[in-house]
Amino acid sequence: SQPIAINASATNVGNLSVLNCSFDGNQMHIPSVLPPPSGTGLGAAINYDGNGSFVAKYNYIHDMPADGIDLGEGSVTPTIEYNVFQGLGYTPGSHPDPVQFVGDVVNNAMIVYNTIYQPQGVEPNEGLALQAQLGSTITNTTIANNVIIATGPHMSMSLNIGLFQDPGNVLDGVTVANNYLDPTGTYTSTGF
Repeated sequence: SQPIAINASATNVGNLSVLNCSFDGNQMHIPSVLPPPSGTGLGAAINYDGNGSFVAKYNYIHDMPADGIDLGEGSVTPTIEYNVFQGLGYTPGSHPDPVQFVGDVVNNAMIVYNTIYQPQGVEPNEGLALQAQLGSTITNTTIANNVIIATGPHMSMSLNIGLFQDPGNVLDGVTVANNYLDPTGTYTSTGF
């Protein structure tokens, strides 16, 4: 019933690697993971707010109340590869993201070779959304060779891949290449 399995929530946390783990959210409904003002908005398999490198490889993150991996407030160089994200957002009203950046400085992020599968019956997620928000500076990011499946017939993802820059934030130097996108259950016919 905890909203976060691995919580490195202090900016004095250094490098963190999460390798070969399975995170089963048991399709739980945890109201505290709802976006404010209804909840804290915090709810992920992994939350890292540290300064340094963050590595997540070969993990299976599934049936979660909300997000997969949240990175915020610190200065981070993330490598997120060879993971499977399946069934995020079992809490009604949640805003599930496989990977989310919030108010941090991100440089040289690698989000590659992941599989994102969103079934019917959960809250729609955003596939891979790279959003500079709440004071973020995100530079030199690569999103490549991922498989992103939005099952149908109803919307299970708003889009497969999205890039967003809120006012006063920085998003620069993004490369999106060689991803396989199934837009069946996305808001648009192309998944963008």
